[in-house]
Amino acid sequence: MKRKPITAPGAQAEPEAVQPEPVDPAALPADAIASGRAGRMLRVSPATICRWVLEGRLPGWKVHRRMFVSEADVRAMVTVVEPTTGQRPEPVNETQAMKAATVATLREFGLA
Repeated sequence: MKRKPITAPGAQAEPEAVQPEPVDPAALPADAIASGRAGRMLRVSPATICRWVLEGRLPGWKVHRRMFVSEADVRAMVTVVEPTTGQRPEPVNETQAMKAATVATLREFGLA
């Protein structure tokens, strides 16, 4: 018998983790990759990939003790960052920036 978690009155219960059903390896899609490879693609640990599958954030399949996800789903999670146009701003030396701010303040009050 499964016990229900105790929650405070008016509090929302946390959603239960979804356990993927073990599948036959032959039933996996052609682009299925292991959690380790998916983790390297997203620069997270394989455990994070498994947790995302269990939380329902990423569809996946369990084969024996290994977790697999679709490479297309992993690539969909990647955010493409476009390069900015124009030049990069020059790095500012903090000492020079503080000196310039001090001189500007002194000029504002007529002291420089």
